[in-house]
Amino acid sequence: MRLLPISFLVLATGCKKPPEAPATLDDLCGYLYAHHADEDPEALEVGVANLDAWLDQNLEATKDGYTITNLSQETVDAIGDGRTHDLEDLVGAAVGTDGPYAPAEIANTLILVQPTDLSPGMYESYDRTYLPEGEEGEQLAQCFVDQDCEAMEVDNAMTSTYAGFLTMSTTTHGEYRWVETEDGKAMIQRTWITAPVVLDPALAEVDDQFFINIVIPQADGAVRLTATWIVARIVGADIPESWALNMVIDEMQSIYADVDAWLAGGSE
Repeated sequence: MRLLPISFLVLATGCKKPPEAPATLDDLCGYLYAHHADEDPEALEVGVANLDAWLDQNLEATKDGYTITNLSQETVDAIGDGRTHDLEDLVGAAVGTDGPYAPAEIANTLILVQPTDLSPGMYESYDRTYLPEGEEGEQLAQCFVDQDCEAMEVDNAMTSTYAGFLTMSTTTHGEYRWVETEDGKAMIQRTWITAPVVLDPALAEVDDQFFINIVIPQADGAVRLTATWIVARIVGADIPESWALNMVIDEMQSIYADVDAWLAGGSE
């Protein structure tokens, strides 16, 4: 029997065409960031599946940092945070890793463990507010970690140190959600700074930073990809422009090393 073209079947049944996600890492990172807040999860599901397939072949290439640039003005304007975003100096990098811990274990550690306990050498202080504020937000955070709630949001205010001399004060807004995959639920975290970063000494101006973290279940744990885009300019110092991005890459690598160490130690 002759098969009808797929396009004809779509029209005949009234079904919408499935979303098409990109297949390269640079495009996928921007795509997943852009679709994170979609009410319909289908685009994210396709994007995560494509990312999983890409990492299956290319994970090693990302472990020391992988350059990405594809975050559009339209995407960051759609955040709706009331700020003006100038992406002229935007640079970005992604870091991949894998490990024996499931997305639910990683979510529990990232969301419920106090970051100053998880990464004591990184943060001087870290104030986290589950949204909405108060008991309702705390219950929602626990509900999300238990995978009984699809999404949650959080505000953060932190002071961190780098290389023993640089202090950074940062405020961020973060969104978390679960996305179905063939092997279980993947966690996607999308974050952005809510004000320019304050550095002491003022070696750079950091006007914007956007961050996405994807944790995809595997048969033996999870594969993780963390990506960040940053708008920064070096001022008043003879430091290469890549310095700020390399600092962020080091931080992304350190966070998952701390998560693995915490889980390996059986801490709660």
